[in-house]
Amino acid sequence: MMLKVPDYFISFKCAADQCRHTCCAGWEIDIDADTADYYANLPGSFGEELRANIDFGEETSFRLKNDRCPFLRQDGLCDIIIHLGHDKLCRICAEHPRYYEWYGSVKEGGVGMCCEEAAKLILLSGGDSEILALETDEVCEDIVYSEELYAMLSFARSEILTRLRDRSRSLASALTDILLYAERLQEKINAGEYLPLALPNVSGYPVKESSVSLWEVLKPFGDMESIGPRWEKLLSRVLSTAEKRGGRAFFTAENETYLRGAAVYFIWRHFLGGVFDEDILSKVKFMAVSLIFLAESFTAAKAPDLESYAALCAAYSEETEYSAENLARFAEYSYTLPCWSTESILTLFM
Repeated sequence: MMLKVPDYFISFKCAADQCRHTCCAGWEIDIDADTADYYANLPGSFGEELRANIDFGEETSFRLKNDRCPFLRQDGLCDIIIHLGHDKLCRICAEHPRYYEWYGSVKEGGVGMCCEEAAKLILLSGGDSEILALETDEVCEDIVYSEELYAMLSFARSEILTRLRDRSRSLASALTDILLYAERLQEKINAGEYLPLALPNVSGYPVKESSVSLWEVLKPFGDMESIGPRWEKLLSRVLSTAEKRGGRAFFTAENETYLRGAAVYFIWRHFLGGVFDEDILSKVKFMAVSLIFLAESFTAAKAPDLESYAALCAAYSEETEYSAENLARFAEYSYTLPCWSTESILTLFM
């Protein structure tokens, strides 16, 4: 099997006890069957401690204490790693924040923006990360999808990534082109026409004007399921800044490089998933609206530096990408909310 990943994938390293927002707290941690069986039969006092802190069953998971993994020490290190080694972690703990998707003989992956260390790599890449093709010994997953649609979307994704990386165009101009291109692609998909379509200049499409405001485009985030106080604080600050400032999406010379990195990440991670649900328009809108939100959060940041920007990206990703309910709402809103119509979003880039 071929594994395709951005080059920064192999550079990623967990910050462990230096992490400012641990991934070992705040959500349920499931244990895969093989690891659960190993923990269930581990001898000795640590084996007993493991079993005392695990709920075994059809879906086995750790029993959180004060919303934290029971094996997360106060110094930020992991007791399981200390006692047994990294190779004895359950699959999700060993892999996170890495993600994967399977397309027949091709497996794609990356590192998720919900992790601040991963977010730094994504932002610093500026969108110019090289995609590595690595041979693996894995067996191909038996997944059903249209090969014709896969070919169409693979070509389209390449077109989009090339446009995002083109420094001769402003980010706003590239996003305008891409949104209009996504509209045309979705029309073709809806009609069952799975043929490669080149991405033209924006002049090739008509653009309708809209009177939507920056605050109106960002307001629907308040209707999504909240993951907690960190998100609520960020959302309040962003909405307040957007309401006072108004105008277009605020892409500056300083943040545009970082935002290109984020844009390429969102497209690489989500766009090709359209082979399974035949929906790419909402995925492109997700990228575009995410950039508007992140740009506004960077503007509102008290400390405008990479560390702060990465923390903001991680909070945003955790709220959106790592909530199935919020991703579903985003897809729905992309087609039902007037403020998230293509024309409304384009207004903020023009």
